[in-house]
Amino acid sequence: MKNVVVFSWGSERRAIELRWVKEIITLGPVVRVPGGPAEVAGAINYHGRILPVLPPGSGGQQPRTGDPAIVVELGDITAAIATEGIGEVATLRTGPSGMLVDSAGRDVLASSPTELVEAAVLAIASSRRKGASQ
Repeated sequence: MKNVVVFSWGSERRAIELRWVKEIITLGPVVRVPGGPAEVAGAINYHGRILPVLPPGSGGQQPRTGDPAIVVELGDITAAIATEGIGEVATLRTGPSGMLVDSAGRDVLASSPTELVEAAVLAIASSRRKGASQ
């Protein structure tokens, strides 16, 4: 059993464990970072701080002003994970397939904010190395 926030991105239903969730917000203007990696959709102003906005999946979708987002904290790193909608905050069980199962019996893909943040950090470091060598 896991305490999670269930959200949607495209046709996917995903979940993030509550232990990482700081706040659920509505995105203000998402500013694209010129030359930024695909793992970072842009940046927002969050209470006077600049936060990276991470897309939770592939598909080329870009978060927009007004979309819901989940602000996560991982140690000293804070980031916003874009969503197309928040489904529920719930305690979900693991089903026979190994995936989380919601109250309607549907599979929910567990998202790891650690993996999303690590992918973004590695992509930023890689783009900095490329820029320095040119």
